[in-house]
Amino acid sequence: MGNYFLLYKAKLYQKNLSKTNKSPNTLNSNFKAPQDSHHISNARHLTHSVTYHTAAEARENMQKWKKDPDIICVKIFIPDSIKDKTNEEDVWDYLADLEKKELTKQIKEEIKLSQRNFTTNESMIPLCVSFEEKDLAKQVGCTWDWKNKTWFWPLKKERNSVAKWLPKFYQDNDQPCILPRLVPQPLWYLNLRSLLEKSEWDDLRKKVYKKANYRCTICGCQGDKWPVECDEIWSYEDNHSETHSMVHFAGLQALCPGCHQICHFGKTMATGAGETAMARMMFLNNWTHEEAQKTVDHAFKEWEARSSKQWLLNTDILENDYGVAIKESSSLKQVS
Repeated sequence: MGNYFLLYKAKLYQKNLSKTNKSPNTLNSNFKAPQDSHHISNARHLTHSVTYHTAAEARENMQKWKKDPDIICVKIFIPDSIKDKTNEEDVWDYLADLEKKELTKQIKEEIKLSQRNFTTNESMIPLCVSFEEKDLAKQVGCTWDWKNKTWFWPLKKERNSVAKWLPKFYQDNDQPCILPRLVPQPLWYLNLRSLLEKSEWDDLRKKVYKKANYRCTICGCQGDKWPVECDEIWSYEDNHSETHSMVHFAGLQALCPGCHQICHFGKTMATGAGETAMARMMFLNNWTHEEAQKTVDHAFKEWEARSSKQWLLNTDILENDYGVAIKESSSLKQVS
């Protein structure tokens, strides 16, 4: 008879309501892991497995744990492939891998939902076509869906005529769709929202939303609570001078909340959504977990090196391409 594994997630962090504390979360000191449990994953949620020899014992504890306010969810696993395994490390590895596969499955389903079926039996690609370009989209043969208010293109049809509207996930190239872009610590509170007047920032981001027709320019999806968010793109010149590096404003793009989490991976991990963002990055880039983890590790090493530098700010592109100037008289200033 095989063992029964009770897998549960518990709150590791609780919201910090203090406005003076910059950290959004603090350690939940009230939570204590059950005895003989094994910690599987790190993030805002602790994932543990506890082994039981009878199903009745496992079910009894599951009902008890459900009443604990710090327990988020409890599941019983008795997979056939590990019933007869005697090495507990193999069991725990299996459970951790199972959770990652489940996250990846959720991402795949989300992407499939954006590929609606219309007048043909082929799945369709959602396009980022602005209202101003609707006539051109109609001219090249795109399909308009009134319900979703989106232009679509058959998944299996040649895509050159709609290349400029394709989300990166559907573009034919060997480059990753999306990568984590960690902001160096000295630049954490530097963004267009703080550099511009509120009315200027609101006008800018709304133009970005409309240009992409409220679709993510990476995956073509929309968020559950709101369709897209405005992502600021910054490039880093590490060796601008002997004493300073330079950060350049490089543009704006519309991203769904899920893809936006990948870009700000450090913040995403701090809020407990790191595993979901990792699974999304794996699917969009067609990576293994090892490839994704290697990329994240490199991003953090790069962040650590850049966080020790002094920075100059350049926003020439903001003024030249977007017609907006920052509050300061000069577009080049030192970041304290």
